Amino acid sequence: MSKKNIKLVRIYMKESEDHVKEVLTILDDEKVQHAVVLRGIEGGHHSAHILSLSLDLPLVLEFFDSSEKVEQSLKKIKKILDGGHVIVMNGEIF
Repeated sequence: MSKKNIKLVRIYMKESEDHVKEVLTILDDEKVQHAVVLRGIEGGHHSAHILSLSLDLPLVLEFFDSSEKVEQSLKKIKKILDGGHVIVMNGEIF
């Protein structure tokens, strides 16, 4: 089984921030193959409880690929996002 070094990126945002489509477009343009958007049911003082009317729930956009593709994508992503909400980790896939 061969291993491949990758970078994994997590971007934390809220539904109201409206950057998801822009980021996904960048990832598509850069041909990043592994991306997912996860919607939280609770976080940041918001929840999706039945009695709650909050539509501003937390989102996590996660993607990974080679270091080169991730770095190229992050250059563009950083132009549209506020700092402090992006985590980059080294990893390997097999």
